[in-house]
Amino acid sequence: MDELTKRLIDRVQLGVPLVEAPFAEIAKELDCDEKSVLAKLNHFKEEGLLSFLGPIYATRATGYRTTLMAMEAPDIELAAKVVGSYPGVSHCYERGHRYNLWSTLAVPPGLTLASVAREMARRGECKSVILLPERRRYKLRVHFRLTEKKAPAAVGKPKGPKRGKMNEDEIKVLRLVQGGLPLVSRPFQELAGSDEAELIESVRDHLARKLIRRIAGLVRHHRVGYRANGMAVWQVPEERADEVGATLAACESVSHCYLRRKAKDWPYSHYAMLHGKKREEVSELATTLAKEAQLAEPFVLFSLREFKKNRLQLYTDDYKTWFDERSQ
Repeated sequence: MDELTKRLIDRVQLGVPLVEAPFAEIAKELDCDEKSVLAKLNHFKEEGLLSFLGPIYATRATGYRTTLMAMEAPDIELAAKVVGSYPGVSHCYERGHRYNLWSTLAVPPGLTLASVAREMARRGECKSVILLPERRRYKLRVHFRLTEKKAPAAVGKPKGPKRGKMNEDEIKVLRLVQGGLPLVSRPFQELAGSDEAELIESVRDHLARKLIRRIAGLVRHHRVGYRANGMAVWQVPEERADEVGATLAACESVSHCYLRRKAKDWPYSHYAMLHGKKREEVSELATTLAKEAQLAEPFVLFSLREFKKNRLQLYTDDYKTWFDERSQ
């Protein structure tokens, strides 16, 4: 990659300006022209390097319930097909453990996590399923740095899960922008026509109210050299929960860090997603983090296969249709 490409990938991961011509603003910062920025971004999209660019909604804040879900699946291909068919699953991986199928699960108002998970487990012929909902979040920031300039740590006070609510007007805005920004000079005009200014103001309101976490680009980590990732989990005493969470979240190579509810035969409380260029690098990082946090060696579950990874589309009819068709 040339230097401009690296700088552009870094820049869009940090955020996209909420203005009429955001890519012209980025071009100014990078000392190039808008045409070059758009050409490169379109190329990134076509090549699969850039998976999404636009408003990233906070799923819980929109009224959805979410959880991490683990399944013991004897026929993992069958279970992955069932799980992957549900519109509220954005990530689905095989990991090396008895609980071999791991997914993120979101359900809209009117459905429950347990009912959807049970239906998936039944149809996927799973031996067991556990739900591991978030208790507190210490970090959620995916940034794969390609230049020497460091990204902000993005570590603040731990946040407990809060489920919000959206009215019909807000849902209309969400539906309009959740698919991402068109890679054109005036993306909001492309989406809203003469209502461009109104749409920008609505998105600004969603940002201010934390319905949207940020407006940014997401890259496919394996396409920029980060080919290994592992989910490190620890058993941490309750009185040390926030102290340990802060230590883990401060690491630049940690993208996600949570305190989660334990399950009967799954005693782990703290989760950190670690990224590196090789598996050995991830293992070394896990050991280093354990020492820094004064913890025992973590249990690291590496991703063996990726069955599904995409952006959730919220407030569509697909959720209820899926459940109704399969629970009859």
